[in-house]
Amino acid sequence: ENAHIYVGDHPGDVLAARAAGAVSVVVISEASNEEILRAAQPDVVMHSLEEFPTWIHNFQTPTQARHH
Repeated sequence: ENAHIYVGDHPGDVLAARAAGAVSVVVISEASNEEILRAAQPDVVMHSLEEFPTWIHNFQTPTQARHH
């Protein structure tokens, strides 16, 4: 509830993000390879969670982006 971002490593996480109205971020892992994750059409694909701090630092919610 009230989430702006949903992070996961499974195509089902992309569906959950969409259902919640959140940005879907997937991280490639042993659970799902890159091809499977990209087929789910997430908003963001990361190869490691180490990418997340930089990405989140620059993240703007759709509402914030409209005001800039």
